[in-house]
Amino acid sequence: MGIATAPFADEAVAQARLLGMPGARVLYIPHPVQLLSAGDLAGRADAVFPDVLAALTAGPVAGYATAPATASVAPWPRGDELR
Repeated sequence: MGIATAPFADEAVAQARLLGMPGARVLYIPHPVQLLSAGDLAGRADAVFPDVLAALTAGPVAGYATAPATASVAPWPRGDELR
């Protein structure tokens, strides 16, 4: 699930497609967030938390395959492996 502000809706959908998750849910929150104080940002997060929880606990999106129960993950390369 992704969270984005409305002006970035197209980018959120495109990123989900590029990451192989075309049916991923995206929750849109009020814009802007970058200029909010820490208290205002926390208040905004508290306000949308019920929507986030609902989206995370809802059933699967129709036509979207879920990820396998197990997956292999390669470790992130250390600095010396990047050369």
